[in-house]
Amino acid sequence: MTKLDRSFYIDIGNILSLSDGESEKVALDCEIEGLDCPDIIPKDQVKITGSIKATKIKNQTMPDGRQVLIEITGAFRTFALCSRCLTETKVMGKFTTEDIVSFFPQDNQLPIEGDRVNIYPVLRDAVILEIPTRILCRGSCRGLCPVCGKNRNLGLCRCQQEKNSENPFYKLKSLNLPALPDRQAGVRQGRKVTNGRTKEEKQSKSDCKKKTPTAG
Repeated sequence: MTKLDRSFYIDIGNILSLSDGESEKVALDCEIEGLDCPDIIPKDQVKITGSIKATKIKNQTMPDGRQVLIEITGAFRTFALCSRCLTETKVMGKFTTEDIVSFFPQDNQLPIEGDRVNIYPVLRDAVILEIPTRILCRGSCRGLCPVCGKNRNLGLCRCQQEKNSENPFYKLKSLNLPALPDRQAGVRQGRKVTNGRTKEEKQSKSDCKKKTPTAG
């Protein structure tokens, strides 16, 4: 089997002379375009590396038929725009796919010219299935300000500051309020804290109730 060329055709003529179950491999190193993914830049170009394995198999329904199993394992790398902040982001993934090539035209999904098979369709479909439907530069991306368009990952814009100043509760952030009781601290010090009080505080309050004389 010859090396994959830029037209994505591979020659599998010599595979047909092998015994059933025998195979050959070829390195996969190419770029594909035309994925119709609007977020991918530039020009839908995707770099692919991996390997192609072609195995002669027996046609169970037609013993005299010639069939080759094409197995492709690869990894791809491309760049796309983040769905939130539109920053150029690297997108990587892995895929495994396969297809059976028959020399009966009605059985094929891949284009054939003589003993040459075009694997572009199966490569394209495998990559498209692995590209996320929503591409993010990172999970915590804050996106763009809907008013001025500033990238919020680079800092707050004036729009956000003005919005905060209009919020009547925003000034509460500047108040120096006492900290709430630390339940975990009480446990670490050997005191059990329940409903905001330690066991000793509850016992003291209970003793006070017992000492308080009842009326009449």
